[in-house]
Amino acid sequence: MDPRLNFNDIKFYESSRDDFLKNISENICKPCTEKQKEKMKIDYINPLQCECRCERVEKLLTIATNLDSKVKELKSKFK
Repeated sequence: MDPRLNFNDIKFYESSRDDFLKNISENICKPCTEKQKEKMKIDYINPLQCECRCERVEKLLTIATNLDSKVKELKSKFK
């Protein structure tokens, strides 16, 4: 691990991930009016757990999943 990386950096990345997910939820998922949405379990709090993977969010959620994995990996090194 990069010796210059510290726990506050990880907290920053975690916060950025959370803000990214919140923006997906607030700006894409909530206003969505697609009919398929009615048949799915929609999780506005954590879009990573949401069943919907429409083309509007699919790539964004893949990016968020990768960020989430990296944050968890970095946090595990500080325990």
